[in-house]
Amino acid sequence: MRPAFSISTDFHDAFGCEPEGVYAASGRMELAGNHTDHQGGEVLAATVHLSIRAAVRRRMDRIVRVRSAGYPDVEISLDQSDPIPTEAGTPSALVRGTAAQWLGMGYPAGGWEALVSSDIPPGSGLSSSAAFAVLMLSIFNGLYSGNQVTALALARMAREAEVHYFGKPCGLMDQLAVSAGGFSHISFRDPNQPERESCFMDFSRHGLAFAVLNTGGSHAGLIEEYATIAQEMGAVAQFLGGSKLADVEESGIRRRSREIRLRFGDRAWLRCAHFYEENRTVRAMVKAMKTNRPDLFLQGMRSSGCSSVLCLQNIHPAGVFREQPLRVALAATDHFLQGEGACRVHGGGFAGTILACLRADRLGAYAEAMKPIFGTDAVLPLEVTGRGAGRIG
Repeated sequence: MRPAFSISTDFHDAFGCEPEGVYAASGRMELAGNHTDHQGGEVLAATVHLSIRAAVRRRMDRIVRVRSAGYPDVEISLDQSDPIPTEAGTPSALVRGTAAQWLGMGYPAGGWEALVSSDIPPGSGLSSSAAFAVLMLSIFNGLYSGNQVTALALARMAREAEVHYFGKPCGLMDQLAVSAGGFSHISFRDPNQPERESCFMDFSRHGLAFAVLNTGGSHAGLIEEYATIAQEMGAVAQFLGGSKLADVEESGIRRRSREIRLRFGDRAWLRCAHFYEENRTVRAMVKAMKTNRPDLFLQGMRSSGCSSVLCLQNIHPAGVFREQPLRVALAATDHFLQGEGACRVHGGGFAGTILACLRADRLGAYAEAMKPIFGTDAVLPLEVTGRGAGRIG
Protein backbone atom coordinates (compact mmCIF):
# COMPACT_ATOMS: atom_id res chain seq x y z
CA MET A 1 0.00 0.00 0.00
CA ARG A 2 1.29 3.43 -0.88
CA PRO A 3 1.79 5.67 2.19
CA ALA A 4 -0.59 8.57 2.81
CA PHE A 5 1.85 11.20 1.60
CA SER A 6 2.36 9.31 -1.68
CA ILE A 7 -1.32 8.90 -2.43
CA SER A 8 -1.78 12.59 -1.60
CA THR A 9 0.90 13.49 -4.15
CA ASP A 10 -0.76 11.25 -6.72
CA PHE A 11 -4.08 12.95 -5.97
CA HIS A 12 -2.56 16.31 -6.85
CA ASP A 13 -1.26 14.87 -10.11
CA ALA A 14 -4.69 13.41 -10.91
CA PHE A 15 -6.96 16.26 -9.89
CA GLY A 16 -4.71 19.33 -9.79
CA CYS A 17 -5.33 20.14 -6.13
CA GLU A 18 -4.52 18.89 -2.64
CA PRO A 19 -6.77 16.33 -0.90
CA GLU A 20 -8.60 17.18 2.31
CA GLY A 21 -7.76 13.86 3.87
CA VAL A 22 -6.95 10.18 3.43
CA TYR A 23 -9.44 7.44 4.39
CA ALA A 24 -8.95 3.68 4.70
CA ALA A 25 -10.86 0.45 5.19
CA SER A 26 -9.08 -2.83 5.92
CA GLY A 27 -9.66 -6.29 4.54
CA ARG A 28 -10.95 -8.95 6.92
CA MET A 29 -10.30 -12.58 7.69
CA GLU A 30 -12.98 -14.93 8.98
CA LEU A 31 -11.69 -17.05 11.86
CA ALA A 32 -14.92 -18.98 12.52
CA GLY A 33 -18.62 -18.69 11.80
CA ASN A 34 -18.76 -19.98 8.24
CA HIS A 35 -22.18 -19.14 6.71
CA THR A 36 -23.86 -18.49 10.04
CA ASP A 37 -24.58 -14.75 9.93
CA HIS A 38 -27.54 -15.02 7.56
CA GLN A 39 -29.21 -17.44 9.99
CA GLY A 40 -28.77 -15.29 13.09
CA GLY A 41 -25.61 -17.08 14.20
CA GLU A 42 -22.25 -16.02 15.59
CA VAL A 43 -18.96 -15.18 13.88
CA LEU A 44 -15.38 -14.39 14.80
CA ALA A 45 -13.53 -12.14 12.36
CA ALA A 46 -10.60 -9.72 12.32
CA THR A 47 -9.37 -6.86 10.17
CA VAL A 48 -5.93 -7.24 8.60
CA HIS A 49 -3.08 -4.93 7.63
CA LEU A 50 -4.02 -4.93 3.94
CA SER A 51 -6.43 -2.16 3.06
CA ILE A 52 -7.99 0.15 0.50
CA ARG A 53 -7.12 3.84 0.86
CA ALA A 54 -8.51 6.96 -0.73
CA ALA A 55 -7.20 10.52 -0.91
CA VAL A 56 -10.32 12.69 -0.98
CA ARG A 57 -11.50 16.22 -1.59
CA ARG A 58 -15.07 17.48 -1.53
CA ARG A 59 -16.64 19.11 -4.58
CA MET A 60 -19.03 22.03 -4.74
CA ASP A 61 -21.56 20.07 -6.85
CA ARG A 62 -23.35 16.74 -6.45
CA ILE A 63 -20.91 14.66 -8.48
CA VAL A 64 -18.85 11.79 -7.03
CA ARG A 65 -15.72 10.84 -8.98
CA VAL A 66 -13.51 7.88 -8.13
CA ARG A 67 -10.24 7.06 -9.86
CA SER A 68 -8.62 3.72 -9.10
CA ALA A 69 -5.66 2.01 -10.76
CA GLY A 70 -6.71 -0.87 -12.98
CA TYR A 71 -10.35 0.20 -13.22
CA PRO A 72 -12.25 2.69 -15.37
CA ASP A 73 -12.94 6.03 -13.72
CA VAL A 74 -16.30 6.19 -11.97
CA GLU A 75 -18.47 9.29 -12.06
CA ILE A 76 -22.00 9.39 -10.70
CA SER A 77 -24.53 12.07 -9.88
CA LEU A 78 -26.18 12.02 -6.48
CA ASP A 79 -29.36 12.87 -8.33
CA GLN A 80 -29.26 9.53 -10.20
CA SER A 81 -28.80 6.79 -7.64
CA ASP A 82 -31.13 4.07 -8.91
CA PRO A 83 -29.51 0.68 -9.65
CA ILE A 84 -28.17 0.16 -13.16
CA PRO A 85 -28.22 -3.60 -13.93
CA THR A 86 -25.25 -3.43 -16.31
CA GLU A 87 -23.07 -2.06 -13.49
CA ALA A 88 -23.50 -5.16 -11.29
CA GLY A 89 -20.18 -6.55 -10.12
CA THR A 90 -18.27 -3.31 -10.81
CA PRO A 91 -16.91 -0.49 -8.63
CA SER A 92 -19.51 1.79 -10.23
CA ALA A 93 -22.25 -0.29 -8.65
CA LEU A 94 -20.73 0.10 -5.19
CA VAL A 95 -20.16 3.84 -5.58
CA ARG A 96 -23.72 4.34 -6.78
CA GLY A 97 -25.17 1.93 -4.23
CA THR A 98 -23.40 3.42 -1.21
CA ALA A 99 -24.40 6.92 -2.31
CA ALA A 100 -28.01 5.78 -2.66
CA GLN A 101 -28.00 4.22 0.81
CA TRP A 102 -26.46 7.34 2.36
CA LEU A 103 -29.02 9.60 0.69
CA GLY A 104 -31.85 7.22 1.57
CA MET A 105 -31.04 7.59 5.27
CA GLY A 106 -31.39 11.35 4.98
CA TYR A 107 -27.82 12.18 5.96
CA PRO A 108 -26.25 15.43 4.68
CA ALA A 109 -24.45 14.82 1.41
CA GLY A 110 -22.48 16.46 -1.35
CA GLY A 111 -20.05 15.59 -4.09
CA TRP A 112 -16.44 14.54 -3.71
CA GLU A 113 -13.57 13.06 -5.72
CA ALA A 114 -11.15 10.37 -4.63
CA LEU A 115 -8.01 8.63 -5.78
CA VAL A 116 -8.13 5.03 -4.56
CA SER A 117 -5.24 2.63 -3.97
CA SER A 118 -5.44 -0.96 -2.71
CA ASP A 119 -2.98 -3.61 -1.60
CA ILE A 120 -5.66 -6.28 -1.09
CA PRO A 121 -4.80 -8.84 -3.79
CA PRO A 122 -7.64 -9.89 -6.10
CA GLY A 123 -9.09 -13.27 -5.14
CA SER A 124 -7.50 -13.23 -1.68
CA GLY A 125 -10.83 -13.73 0.08
CA LEU A 126 -10.33 -10.67 2.28
CA SER A 127 -13.65 -9.03 1.36
CA SER A 128 -12.33 -6.26 -0.83
CA SER A 129 -15.86 -5.42 -2.01
CA ALA A 130 -17.02 -4.91 1.59
CA ALA A 131 -13.92 -2.81 2.32
CA PHE A 132 -14.55 -0.66 -0.76
CA ALA A 133 -18.22 -0.15 0.11
CA VAL A 134 -17.45 0.74 3.72
CA LEU A 135 -14.69 3.09 2.51
CA MET A 136 -17.11 4.98 0.25
CA LEU A 137 -19.51 5.46 3.16
CA SER A 138 -16.71 6.48 5.52
CA ILE A 139 -15.87 9.28 3.09
CA PHE A 140 -19.45 10.58 3.18
CA ASN A 141 -19.36 10.22 6.96
CA GLY A 142 -16.13 12.17 7.33
CA LEU A 143 -16.82 14.93 4.81
CA TYR A 144 -20.47 15.61 5.50
CA SER A 145 -21.51 14.11 8.83
CA GLY A 146 -18.60 14.77 11.17
CA ASN A 147 -18.04 11.01 11.61
CA GLN A 148 -21.26 10.81 13.63
CA VAL A 149 -22.68 7.77 11.83
CA THR A 150 -21.89 4.54 13.71
CA ALA A 151 -19.89 1.57 12.46
CA LEU A 152 -23.05 -0.55 12.50
CA ALA A 153 -25.01 1.96 10.43
CA LEU A 154 -22.18 2.16 7.89
CA ALA A 155 -22.05 -1.64 7.73
CA ARG A 156 -25.78 -1.94 7.11
CA MET A 157 -25.66 0.55 4.26
CA ALA A 158 -22.61 -1.15 2.76
CA ARG A 159 -24.39 -4.51 2.82
CA GLU A 160 -27.45 -3.07 1.09
CA ALA A 161 -25.22 -1.65 -1.62
CA GLU A 162 -23.47 -4.99 -2.10
CA VAL A 163 -26.73 -6.94 -2.27
CA HIS A 164 -28.92 -4.65 -4.35
CA TYR A 165 -26.40 -2.85 -6.54
CA PHE A 166 -23.28 -5.02 -6.75
CA GLY A 167 -25.36 -8.21 -6.89
CA LYS A 168 -23.61 -10.16 -4.12
CA PRO A 169 -25.83 -12.13 -1.72
CA CYS A 170 -24.24 -11.77 1.71
CA GLY A 171 -24.88 -11.33 5.39
CA LEU A 172 -23.58 -8.46 7.51
CA MET A 173 -20.43 -10.03 8.90
CA ASP A 174 -17.92 -8.68 6.36
CA GLN A 175 -19.15 -5.10 6.46
CA LEU A 176 -19.44 -4.90 10.26
CA ALA A 177 -16.02 -6.47 10.83
CA VAL A 178 -14.42 -4.04 8.38
CA SER A 179 -16.25 -1.02 9.75
CA ALA A 180 -15.49 -1.75 13.42
CA GLY A 181 -11.92 -3.07 13.13
CA GLY A 182 -9.87 -5.46 15.26
CA PHE A 183 -11.08 -8.86 16.45
CA SER A 184 -14.88 -8.96 16.38
CA HIS A 185 -17.16 -11.53 18.00
CA ILE A 186 -20.58 -10.79 16.52
CA SER A 187 -23.98 -12.33 17.21
CA PHE A 188 -26.65 -11.81 14.56
CA ARG A 189 -29.53 -13.32 16.57
CA ASP A 190 -31.26 -9.93 16.29
CA PRO A 191 -30.48 -8.92 12.69
CA ASN A 192 -31.66 -5.37 13.39
CA GLN A 193 -29.29 -4.97 16.31
CA PRO A 194 -26.34 -7.38 16.07
CA GLU A 195 -24.19 -7.57 19.18
CA ARG A 196 -20.47 -7.00 18.66
CA GLU A 197 -17.82 -7.73 21.26
CA SER A 198 -14.14 -6.83 20.89
CA CYS A 199 -11.69 -9.51 21.93
CA PHE A 200 -7.93 -9.89 21.69
CA MET A 201 -5.04 -12.29 22.02
CA ASP A 202 -1.47 -11.54 21.00
CA PHE A 203 -0.81 -14.42 18.63
CA SER A 204 2.72 -13.22 17.85
CA ARG A 205 3.58 -13.57 21.53
CA HIS A 206 2.76 -17.25 21.19
CA GLY A 207 4.85 -17.53 18.02
CA LEU A 208 1.78 -17.88 15.77
CA ALA A 209 0.88 -16.19 12.51
CA PHE A 210 -2.01 -16.20 10.05
CA ALA A 211 -1.89 -16.62 6.28
CA VAL A 212 -4.31 -17.22 3.45
CA LEU A 213 -3.50 -19.66 0.68
CA ASN A 214 -4.90 -18.58 -2.66
CA THR A 215 -5.80 -21.59 -4.78
CA GLY A 216 -6.42 -19.48 -7.88
CA GLY A 217 -10.06 -20.54 -8.14
CA SER A 218 -12.64 -17.94 -9.12
CA HIS A 219 -15.88 -17.10 -7.32
CA ALA A 220 -17.49 -16.22 -10.64
CA GLY A 221 -20.66 -18.20 -11.23
CA LEU A 222 -20.96 -19.32 -7.61
CA ILE A 223 -23.82 -17.05 -6.52
CA GLU A 224 -26.31 -19.91 -6.74
CA GLU A 225 -24.08 -22.13 -4.58
CA TYR A 226 -23.94 -19.47 -1.86
CA ALA A 227 -27.65 -18.74 -2.09
CA THR A 228 -28.53 -22.43 -1.79
CA ILE A 229 -26.87 -22.66 1.63
CA ALA A 230 -29.10 -19.92 3.03
CA GLN A 231 -32.13 -21.32 1.23
CA GLU A 232 -31.70 -24.84 2.62
CA MET A 233 -31.06 -23.65 6.17
CA GLY A 234 -33.94 -21.17 5.97
CA ALA A 235 -36.36 -23.76 4.61
CA VAL A 236 -35.74 -26.06 7.58
CA ALA A 237 -36.08 -23.16 10.00
CA GLN A 238 -39.43 -22.16 8.49
CA PHE A 239 -40.64 -25.77 8.57
CA LEU A 240 -40.03 -25.73 12.32
CA GLY A 241 -41.73 -22.38 12.84
CA GLY A 242 -38.80 -19.95 12.70
CA SER A 243 -37.66 -17.34 10.22
CA LYS A 244 -34.02 -18.40 10.64
CA LEU A 245 -32.14 -21.21 12.39
CA ALA A 246 -31.38 -19.04 15.41
CA ASP A 247 -35.14 -19.08 16.11
CA VAL A 248 -35.17 -22.90 16.30
CA GLU A 249 -33.77 -25.08 19.07
CA GLU A 250 -31.20 -27.60 17.91
CA SER A 251 -33.07 -30.28 19.84
CA GLY A 252 -36.08 -29.73 17.57
CA ILE A 253 -34.03 -30.49 14.49
CA ARG A 254 -32.44 -33.53 16.13
CA ARG A 255 -35.82 -34.79 17.24
CA ARG A 256 -37.33 -34.48 13.75
CA SER A 257 -34.21 -35.53 11.85
CA ARG A 258 -35.80 -38.26 9.79
CA GLU A 259 -38.69 -36.05 8.71
CA ILE A 260 -36.32 -33.22 7.77
CA ARG A 261 -34.05 -35.54 5.80
CA LEU A 262 -36.97 -36.96 3.83
CA ARG A 263 -38.50 -33.56 3.09
CA PHE A 264 -35.38 -31.44 2.46
CA GLY A 265 -32.57 -33.93 1.89
CA ASP A 266 -29.51 -34.97 3.85
CA ARG A 267 -27.44 -31.97 2.78
CA ALA A 268 -29.95 -29.55 4.30
CA TRP A 269 -29.90 -31.51 7.59
CA LEU A 270 -26.09 -31.48 7.62
CA ARG A 271 -25.93 -27.76 6.95
CA CYS A 272 -28.26 -27.13 9.87
CA ALA A 273 -26.06 -29.31 12.08
CA HIS A 274 -23.09 -27.17 10.97
CA PHE A 275 -24.88 -24.00 12.07
CA TYR A 276 -25.26 -25.11 15.68
CA GLU A 277 -21.81 -26.69 15.89
CA GLU A 278 -20.17 -23.59 14.39
CA ASN A 279 -21.85 -21.31 16.93
CA ARG A 280 -20.43 -23.43 19.75
CA THR A 281 -17.02 -23.29 18.09
CA VAL A 282 -17.09 -19.50 17.84
CA ARG A 283 -17.87 -19.18 21.53
CA ALA A 284 -15.12 -21.64 22.42
CA MET A 285 -12.56 -19.73 20.36
CA VAL A 286 -13.56 -16.41 21.91
CA LYS A 287 -13.19 -17.95 25.38
CA ALA A 288 -9.77 -19.28 24.37
CA MET A 289 -8.70 -15.77 23.38
CA LYS A 290 -9.99 -14.27 26.63
CA THR A 291 -8.14 -16.88 28.69
CA ASN A 292 -4.98 -16.69 26.54
CA ARG A 293 -5.16 -20.32 25.41
CA PRO A 294 -3.80 -20.60 21.87
CA ASP A 295 -4.05 -24.40 22.04
CA LEU A 296 -7.82 -24.20 22.52
CA PHE A 297 -8.11 -21.53 19.83
CA LEU A 298 -6.38 -23.82 17.32
CA GLN A 299 -8.58 -26.70 18.43
CA GLY A 300 -11.63 -24.58 17.65
CA MET A 301 -10.26 -23.50 14.30
CA ARG A 302 -9.72 -27.14 13.34
CA SER A 303 -13.28 -27.93 14.42
CA SER A 304 -14.61 -25.10 12.26
CA GLY A 305 -12.69 -26.37 9.26
CA CYS A 306 -13.89 -29.92 9.82
CA SER A 307 -17.53 -28.82 10.03
CA SER A 308 -17.27 -26.87 6.76
CA VAL A 309 -15.93 -29.97 5.00
CA LEU A 310 -18.24 -32.59 6.53
CA CYS A 311 -21.48 -30.70 7.05
CA LEU A 312 -21.59 -27.33 5.30
CA GLN A 313 -20.04 -28.79 2.13
CA ASN A 314 -18.71 -25.57 0.62
CA ILE A 315 -15.38 -27.01 -0.46
CA HIS A 316 -16.27 -27.39 -4.13
CA PRO A 317 -19.42 -26.80 -6.20
CA ALA A 318 -22.03 -29.54 -6.30
CA GLY A 319 -21.28 -32.17 -8.92
CA VAL A 320 -17.69 -31.03 -9.50
CA PHE A 321 -15.15 -33.78 -8.94
CA ARG A 322 -12.17 -33.20 -11.22
CA GLU A 323 -11.20 -29.75 -9.92
CA GLN A 324 -11.21 -29.39 -6.13
CA PRO A 325 -8.54 -26.78 -5.32
CA LEU A 326 -9.82 -25.97 -1.83
CA ARG A 327 -9.75 -29.63 -0.82
CA VAL A 328 -6.23 -29.94 -2.21
CA ALA A 329 -5.20 -26.83 -0.27
CA LEU A 330 -6.67 -28.14 2.98
CA ALA A 331 -5.07 -31.57 2.54
CA ALA A 332 -1.66 -30.13 1.59
CA THR A 333 -1.73 -27.64 4.47
CA ASP A 334 -2.82 -30.27 6.98
CA HIS A 335 0.06 -32.48 5.82
CA PHE A 336 2.51 -29.60 6.23
CA LEU A 337 1.26 -28.61 9.68
CA GLN A 338 1.49 -32.10 11.16
CA GLY A 339 -0.76 -31.02 14.02
CA GLU A 340 1.15 -27.79 14.75
CA GLY A 341 -1.49 -25.28 13.68
CA ALA A 342 -4.89 -25.28 12.02
CA CYS A 343 -6.54 -24.56 8.67
CA ARG A 344 -10.07 -24.01 7.41
CA VAL A 345 -11.97 -22.85 4.36
CA HIS A 346 -12.01 -19.07 4.30
CA GLY A 347 -15.13 -17.03 3.68
CA GLY A 348 -17.82 -18.19 1.29
CA GLY A 349 -15.90 -21.19 0.05
CA PHE A 350 -16.39 -23.34 -3.09
CA ALA A 351 -13.30 -21.62 -4.55
CA GLY A 352 -10.68 -19.07 -3.58
CA THR A 353 -8.72 -19.28 -0.35
CA ILE A 354 -8.18 -21.17 2.87
CA LEU A 355 -6.94 -19.69 6.15
CA ALA A 356 -4.05 -21.16 8.13
CA CYS A 357 -2.74 -20.41 11.60
CA LEU A 358 0.76 -21.77 12.08
CA ARG A 359 4.10 -21.16 13.73
CA ALA A 360 5.44 -17.83 12.53
CA ASP A 361 8.91 -19.29 11.99
CA ARG A 362 7.44 -21.76 9.46
CA LEU A 363 5.71 -19.21 7.22
CA GLY A 364 8.57 -19.26 4.73
CA ALA A 365 8.67 -23.05 4.65
CA TYR A 366 4.89 -23.13 4.18
CA ALA A 367 5.10 -20.79 1.20
CA GLU A 368 7.80 -22.98 -0.35
CA ALA A 369 5.80 -26.16 0.27
CA MET A 370 2.72 -24.72 -1.45
CA LYS A 371 4.66 -23.29 -4.41
CA PRO A 372 4.76 -26.53 -6.48
CA ILE A 373 1.00 -26.92 -5.99
CA PHE A 374 -0.37 -23.39 -6.33
CA GLY A 375 2.53 -21.34 -7.69
CA THR A 376 4.63 -18.45 -6.47
CA ASP A 377 3.09 -15.96 -4.03
CA ALA A 378 0.08 -18.17 -3.29
CA VAL A 379 0.67 -17.79 0.46
CA LEU A 380 -0.16 -14.35 1.83
CA PRO A 381 0.86 -13.67 5.47
CA LEU A 382 -1.65 -11.56 7.44
CA GLU A 383 -1.30 -9.26 10.42
CA VAL A 384 -4.29 -8.19 12.50
CA THR A 385 -4.94 -4.46 12.79
CA GLY A 386 -7.22 -2.87 15.34
CA ARG A 387 -8.11 0.06 13.08
CA GLY A 388 -11.68 0.45 11.90
CA ALA A 389 -12.69 2.25 8.73
CA GLY A 390 -12.31 6.02 8.61
CA ARG A 391 -9.91 8.89 8.19
CA ILE A 392 -6.21 8.13 8.72
CA GLY A 393 -4.57 11.32 7.49
